[in-house]
Amino acid sequence: MKTDGTLAYCLLALALCGVAGCGNQSDSQEALSQTNASPTRTSDGWPSTNAVAADRHEWNRRTLVIAYDAAGERDPRWDAAAREALEAFALVRCGTDTNAPRRLEVALGRAEEAGCKDPLITYLNLRYLHGMAVDADDAGAEAYREAAERMRLTDYPEIRKFYTALRAAQALKSAYGSNSRTTKLLGAFRRGAFEHLREALREPDIPFDEACDAAEELYQTIVSNSKQENDMFPILIDCLESRWPIEARGLNLCGRVRVQLAWNARGSGYADSVTEKGWDTFARHLAEAERVLERSWDLDPTLESTAVEMMRVELGQGKGRNRMELWFSRAMKLNPANYEAARAKVWYLQPKWHGADGDAISFGRECVRSTEWKGRVPLVLWDAHRMLANDAAAGLKDPHWKQRGVWEDVRSSFERFEELNPGDTSALHDYASCAYKCEQYDQFLELLGRIQPVNYTYFGSEQRLAEMVAFAKLKSVK
Repeated sequence: MKTDGTLAYCLLALALCGVAGCGNQSDSQEALSQTNASPTRTSDGWPSTNAVAADRHEWNRRTLVIAYDAAGERDPRWDAAAREALEAFALVRCGTDTNAPRRLEVALGRAEEAGCKDPLITYLNLRYLHGMAVDADDAGAEAYREAAERMRLTDYPEIRKFYTALRAAQALKSAYGSNSRTTKLLGAFRRGAFEHLREALREPDIPFDEACDAAEELYQTIVSNSKQENDMFPILIDCLESRWPIEARGLNLCGRVRVQLAWNARGSGYADSVTEKGWDTFARHLAEAERVLERSWDLDPTLESTAVEMMRVELGQGKGRNRMELWFSRAMKLNPANYEAARAKVWYLQPKWHGADGDAISFGRECVRSTEWKGRVPLVLWDAHRMLANDAAAGLKDPHWKQRGVWEDVRSSFERFEELNPGDTSALHDYASCAYKCEQYDQFLELLGRIQPVNYTYFGSEQRLAEMVAFAKLKSVK
């Protein structure tokens, strides 16, 4: 069997899990060779840009159905249901058959009832019948972890091992957060996912959409972990720019990655906290981000995130507010509900960056008054106050919320959001928390009564929330 993944992924996961191999393997060597064909590589390790991508549906069938026949844990009791599920999933990946998701669920249910033990089917069962990895509890995290460990020991294609390892990492994060007991295991599964993806990206016929989807998933999973970003992101950039130099979505991702690497090098502190090396790396990554993002925009001026990322580039380069406003207007023209663009602008207008006193609040109020902007955009006024409160140099923190006019801004921000999004309760926790900080205790109690269910961890703990409620009742005028 193969020994994919890093040493940490192999040994740490095995040591903590004690998982055995996954049973009978198919002797269909012809199908297996089709699944794991060795690519012709260029000197830098990536196939030539002349490599011809496979048809997306055919590629998914090969890495799912044919792979099951070659590497799966087969049994007459569940083979038919397993193959039907994988055929349906191949269509789901292509997005061309609206009936495929339902067929997938039915077939997965039949395979589960038949006792199917194949790790790929087990993984799909977890994902599509029993809950998303990003919402996993302790039991779900254990199930995802076990599926990924068993999958690693098979001869299934690297792309399938990538997704199972990635979901295991997401499930562990969901269940345990930053718990120190699982930090190493979480990191090992993320690293293992990356190693599987790197191998998958070396396949000469991998369709671009499949490669970009996987790279995007990894990006979303490790973002905000600067150590893993600095280790893994340069490999993704090298691959996407080398293999697909004229794919707008790939260049878009490369730009976002470079922006993240730039800010990792600089840090978010004030200028006097940045080293000379940090400044040099920051400038280099931003220049590269500018290059690929502008190229992406030229190829496809409908990608909203390209405009948003160019606002982050301008934040770092500081060439002028007009440049930021240009990209902001482009983003909002594409999508009047582009909260990320509005939030990027209010961050740009903070006094610590390129705004004068009051600029951020004025723009936040504009977001509330606007009859054109939709979605979560009105919450940018609340965001503006939160950014000011969290600015260490201002030294305000909690006192900021008690200043004159702040509660009126906060209330108008959330009320406008609820007006534009009737029935959407996603902002209630934030609204209630702000009411408490602003010493609006009657409002806090009223808002808390509308939250079902209450996420106690949002307020610190169930005990902490009980203390807040008791204090609010004591201070309430009602």
